[in-house]
Amino acid sequence: FDASLERPSRSPLAVAPPKLATPADLRGAIDDGAPIRIVDVRDQAQFDIQALPNALNAPLAAILQHPSAIDRLIGRLRDEAAPLDDDAAQTRADRATVFVVCRRGIDSRLAASALAEHPAFRAAYP
Repeated sequence: FDASLERPSRSPLAVAPPKLATPADLRGAIDDGAPIRIVDVRDQAQFDIQALPNALNAPLAAILQHPSAIDRLIGRLRDEAAPLDDDAAQTRADRATVFVVCRRGIDSRLAASALAEHPAFRAAYP
């Protein structure tokens, strides 16, 4: 028996982990004019002190403790894109890349994983 030939099976419901992005990736997307949304998962007090332009605040605690918070976040992300008149622009906005940010990257990884596992978020932002 050669264990190296064994491949772990994945459930068809398994979710791929979110792609890790660097600050340089975010800067590049902004500079390129790519359709993006920024979700800041720090608590409200930290967000109020300093936040990236156009970022939405969705504290990690709310995302992890209240699944309905993810549904509200999806609505807020869509509302932000709503004023676009051009159908092509609206389609690009609907398919925007979502960057999840925090102070050091730990909370954003937890939040991104929780978002990636939420069926409605996966449907909205595949």
